[in-house]
Amino acid sequence: MLKSSQVFICASIFWLGDSMHISKTVEITASSEKGFEDALSEAIKVASKSVRNIYRAEVTKMEVDIEGKKMVYKLTAKISFKVEHKK
Repeated sequence: MLKSSQVFICASIFWLGDSMHISKTVEITASSEKGFEDALSEAIKVASKSVRNIYRAEVTKMEVDIEGKKMVYKLTAKISFKVEHKK
């Protein structure tokens, strides 16, 4: 379950063969009671609803909130995607 999100956008330019590509990165925060892997899957799933061409996810922060016997796994990840452009 995606509880909250923060957006941090950055753009980069990279070359692939003879063509130039531009990518953007958004930072998203997600949580899950199942574990970190589930939280990351949810983050990518939610991001992919509004962003195409995702090619990388970098986890930048991981933490666990302990509420009695219940644990909530939280992570922050940078999701990178290629920007589409017309030729």
